Amino acid sequence: HILMNSMKMWMLHFIEKRGFWGIFLLSAYPNAAFDLCGICCGHFMMPFSEFFGATLLGKGLVKTAGQTAFFVALFRKHSREGILAWLESAGLGASIMHAVRRKIDESIASFQRDVTSRKRASWWSGVTENMSLGAPWRRPPTLRRLLEAIRATTPQSPWQLIVLTMILYFVKNVVEQIARAEHEVETKERVEKAKAE
Repeated sequence: HILMNSMKMWMLHFIEKRGFWGIFLLSAYPNAAFDLCGICCGHFMMPFSEFFGATLLGKGLVKTAGQTAFFVALFRKHSREGILAWLESAGLGASIMHAVRRKIDESIASFQRDVTSRKRASWWSGVTENMSLGAPWRRPPTLRRLLEAIRATTPQSPWQLIVLTMILYFVKNVVEQIARAEHEVETKERVEKAKAE
């Protein structure tokens, strides 16, 4: 309880003092408490563009690139063996590293089996194949390419469609709020201009 309160107070002070760069740093690593950062920024009336810009750069560039590099290194056998050899030479016991190596190899093999055994067609492919456009081999090449492009860019499951819908709804609301704020500024300027005349 005391630890959580001290962490919250530290985060409040850090965001208030550092602003944009504080949000950038807090969003640049896997941070389960990042929602608290958003609440703090709202409390301090940080402009949305500043918060969004710092979050976009931190999560979109730094965190994503770091996670990608980590997983590429983990899945590439050469780099994985190098990292594990370095950890072993750094003082971790050979028996511990052998168990870690075996667990990682088993997990990767299980993941790869799961990926290759999954049906490649998405739930959307059944919809596009059953359209009343005739058999696939009778369709014009441009229509076939168009349907393949649609199939490749659509969500692969109903859950992804739900998430995409939620994201689009959020973007719509953000645009509406920005437009509303701009309208209020313009209205205020017109009223002040009319009073001055």
